[in-house]
Amino acid sequence: MTIVSRRANSKGAEASSQPTAKAATARPLLQEELSLASSRAPDFQRALRMILRRTCGELDWDFGEAWIPSRDGTVLKPGPVWPRSNPDYVTYRQASRRLGFLPGGGLPGRVWLSRMPIGMDDLANESPHEFTRRDAAVEAGFGCAVAVPLVAGENEVAAVVVLYRIGTDRWDTLDLERVRHVLAPLGPVVAQKRVEVELAARERQQKAVAHLGMSALADESDLGDFLDSAVRMTAATLGVGHCMFLECRPDTTTMSMRAGTGWKQGAVERAELHGGTDTQEGFTLHKREPVIVPDFDREDRFKPSALLREHGVVSGLSVVVYGHETLFGVLAVHGRQRRSFTRDDVHFLQSIANVIGTVIERKRVEDELAEHRQQLETLVARRTAQLETSHERLRLAERLASVGTLAAGLGHDLGNTILPMLCRLDALAAQDLPDAAQGEISAVRGAVDYLRQLSQGLRHLALDRNQQPTAGARTDLPDWWEQASPLLRSTTPRRVALECELSPLLPPVAVPPHRLSQAVLNLVSNAAEAIEGEGTITLRGSVEQDGDFVRLTVKDTGRGMSDDARRHALEPFYTTKTRGLSTGLGLALVQGVARGCGGSVDIDSTPGHGTSVHMILPTSAPDARALPADETAADAPLSVVSISISDARMAAYASLLVRSAGLEARTCDPDDPGKSRIWIAEPSEETSEAARRFLDEDARRRVVIFGETPVREGAGYFFIDRRGGPDAMRQGLREVVFQLLGEDDEHEEDSRSVR
Repeated sequence: MTIVSRRANSKGAEASSQPTAKAATARPLLQEELSLASSRAPDFQRALRMILRRTCGELDWDFGEAWIPSRDGTVLKPGPVWPRSNPDYVTYRQASRRLGFLPGGGLPGRVWLSRMPIGMDDLANESPHEFTRRDAAVEAGFGCAVAVPLVAGENEVAAVVVLYRIGTDRWDTLDLERVRHVLAPLGPVVAQKRVEVELAARERQQKAVAHLGMSALADESDLGDFLDSAVRMTAATLGVGHCMFLECRPDTTTMSMRAGTGWKQGAVERAELHGGTDTQEGFTLHKREPVIVPDFDREDRFKPSALLREHGVVSGLSVVVYGHETLFGVLAVHGRQRRSFTRDDVHFLQSIANVIGTVIERKRVEDELAEHRQQLETLVARRTAQLETSHERLRLAERLASVGTLAAGLGHDLGNTILPMLCRLDALAAQDLPDAAQGEISAVRGAVDYLRQLSQGLRHLALDRNQQPTAGARTDLPDWWEQASPLLRSTTPRRVALECELSPLLPPVAVPPHRLSQAVLNLVSNAAEAIEGEGTITLRGSVEQDGDFVRLTVKDTGRGMSDDARRHALEPFYTTKTRGLSTGLGLALVQGVARGCGGSVDIDSTPGHGTSVHMILPTSAPDARALPADETAADAPLSVVSISISDARMAAYASLLVRSAGLEARTCDPDDPGKSRIWIAEPSEETSEAARRFLDEDARRRVVIFGETPVREGAGYFFIDRRGGPDAMRQGLREVVFQLLGEDDEHEEDSRSVR
């Protein structure tokens, strides 16, 4: 039979029935003792366990259990128990450990909802609806029970206490009143203890977050050590056995355990979870929000992973670890008992995850900065090496200049000495002298001819190609061949054929005719000397690089060069011939001629298969004076760039870039770019107006603004951020020049199609 204690009124105040004399005699000081002991208990759980132990002992009950409302007030969850020594009680407790009661469900739920004590004098006769655990209780030997709410206020129940007794023969009709008299007044004390415990837990969590944050700011250790410390502190603060940080692997759908505590040895290194929604961690990653699992047996959204099953995990809480804009992984805690994690628990774990995300992002930024610093140091070292190389080249150039000055003097003095010697030898040869004397005179003349050749070579080598009048030089190759061929043929033996394969359609080259003759004459002479017996020397010409260069090749069928000889062939004074038969200056002179006009020299040779020397010579631009009178300077091909930059270093760098592109660089005033196709200027009011006029005169012109912010946008304007330094200047000018070259090519094609 179920016995319900009466209530004083309908507003839910305490039951008003005064305890009978027998109930009052049941240790009148027990209530005061329990109240004092509860207030002194270290935590809420221990306070309830002490109440169960003392009440059962003093009022002759065999088993006691407490049910605690969840923080959201939706369910009663198991609390502490006190059993006498009986194995059956343990079985009954295990059957109840994972239960939860809704308001009105079962004996604890009915008491929670009504806030009225309920007694049952014969559990075997109770219906399963009234007492859902009837069969388990009877199997454990329980015959009667009482349930009392610990009411803390008008609408708050701090806990529900249920006491059990073996058999029914000891039931007393006043048992319910005795228990209610002792326990009902303890509600405010128990509720206060719960609040104190929760405040203490919240304080511990806040201190833990603050400590981890300070550690993150001051810690310069390895990231792995920081993560290990973070998961250990998180598990200890929340009172759980397991904690782990799962890191998302780049470009995959899996996560690996980067740090963990409470797991079996080796689990951290080998644990790998898929990011699908079939596990708690993957579900968290997909939802991007905290996920609470009070009991995996009742969870229908996903299943525990193999790792959690292996460790007997029952409950869990997981949150996402974010950086500023990056998802790093999941931080999760797990326990082996059913647990409803509170909102404070969620906030704490998310705060820890935020600190971890911030540290990971900071470490990554630091690693990137370290990498950039290393790259910068490498670049500085490379640039330093380049600078040292440039200095070495400058020193070599200075030495060569000294050698050139000496060579010029020697060549001049030798020439002045050789001329009278030749005159005297000619006079002696004209006289009637014995044959032996004529032979001696011939030998002396050979030696003098060699000295004359050396003198001429020294004078040519000493010429500064930058001071030669090559600007505007123009040589038409077919015309040049008609004039130079007799001289070239006279230098080749009769056994060697000299052939020419120069097309009359070859464009003119930007080399003076006499310099071209000197270079080719040296090449033909060397080729003739390399041919033993009969052979052929061929002079060829072809257009290279879209018509900007002409490849002039002298090929022979001689013995060829070794690799070592080919590498050193262009060095001054290098020769493979017997000293006295060669000065070693011929190919150096050829290279000087080519470089003097902006070209180069290449050598292809294989021992036994002849040699080909290639002179890559720039073509000569059409003479600007030959343009029709009605064409403006802006209509001419891209050639002139005006520069008005106040920074002398950047102006010089821009001028160097322009000249390296084969264009002419001119310095101009900020308000007058002159006649040019490109104007590089800094932003200013006077520049803005001048730029507008500059572009209005010709649509194919371009203005390059070199500053920090564009002063104007529109057709014809380019912007180079001066904060980017030389790299930005180089890239920007490259784009402008390439675009204009493309427009000029299109313009020429359109003109040809019209013609």
